[in-house]
Amino acid sequence: MADKSLPVYKQIKEYISDAIQKGSFEPASKLPSENKLASKFATSRHTVRRALDELAALGLVYKVQGVGTFVADSQSPSPGSSSYSKRVALVMHTIGDHLFSPLLFALINNIERTLAEQGIQLIYLQTDGDPELEKKYFHELIQQGIDGILNYTYTPQESADYFADVVDKVPFVFIDRYIEGVSADRVVGMDYAAGRMAGEHLVACGYQRIGYFDFEPIHSTTSKGRLAGLLSVLEEKNIKLPEQYFVKCVQRTTNRVSVVQDLDFMVSGIRSYLETNPDLEAVVAFNDAVAVRFYAACQHLNLIIPTDLAVISFGDLDLAQFLAPTLTSFNQQTALLGQAAANLITERINDNTGPRKIIEIPYNLHIRESCGYRQRTRTI
Repeated sequence: MADKSLPVYKQIKEYISDAIQKGSFEPASKLPSENKLASKFATSRHTVRRALDELAALGLVYKVQGVGTFVADSQSPSPGSSSYSKRVALVMHTIGDHLFSPLLFALINNIERTLAEQGIQLIYLQTDGDPELEKKYFHELIQQGIDGILNYTYTPQESADYFADVVDKVPFVFIDRYIEGVSADRVVGMDYAAGRMAGEHLVACGYQRIGYFDFEPIHSTTSKGRLAGLLSVLEEKNIKLPEQYFVKCVQRTTNRVSVVQDLDFMVSGIRSYLETNPDLEAVVAFNDAVAVRFYAACQHLNLIIPTDLAVISFGDLDLAQFLAPTLTSFNQQTALLGQAAANLITERINDNTGPRKIIEIPYNLHIRESCGYRQRTRTI
């Protein structure tokens, strides 16, 4: 019986691997469906899928598109396994149970769909924000002969040397963010251009005392690009502001994967930021999860958006158009990001020579009420 103290996905892994070892699930037999396993463990299909993907990465099971998951048989060919000619692993921090889950699901679904069209199986592994677990996954994947790796994590810059070694051994693509100094293919958003657009829009609306706020534990290249774009506009307009207006990251203070998920801590931090900077007129929030907490903090402080503080954000979640006032936010075109990453890793699996590629996906700014301007859309 699985250890109930373990995370649910690990309980599922332990249950299936034990059943395989004991012969309850025989080689080449089909496992219970994701729905049945989700019901058995009172969890989501996403959690089940994570367990199955990690078992597949270990070579204990394999998936057949549209059919199901089967127990691997090392003595004979797996039935239906010829539907996949290659395997690609997506190593990701987490989907989690927070606001951005729909965007991350869209990313994964488009990667999987695009790869499947090329006869490539996607294996999905979560790191839970643990760099050592990420390294362990990379080592195991390379040992098992993985054909390519897609990486979307909050990996610290200190891991650059290790990543450089991984990139030399297997086709590798960074998604959304990357580690500076590592020569690897990457598919990212046009963050610098978006930061500039945010700054230009706010200045055009009459704001000058403009801040930037990111609550993630690492100042990622994504955040760096957005902040650099904003600062370039302020410099061009000769707008000089105190350094404390620009919060680049917040060190991890909980055991959670992301500080974004710690609501009380986040709102408290934003309240302190607003109280420290009472003359702030506008803020560019790293994403909609941060922006929503600005709404909550403003309510605590009796500040009115956009009268007292204008807000621009990134993500363009569905909730953006239902907040009061509606939230001005960049749509990051996550589906295009996933499709481009899948196409690039496929290309590299076929030919991993030549210079590394940088593919940039444009953002669309959906202008709504939170910056005190009429609703419309602009594209980078």
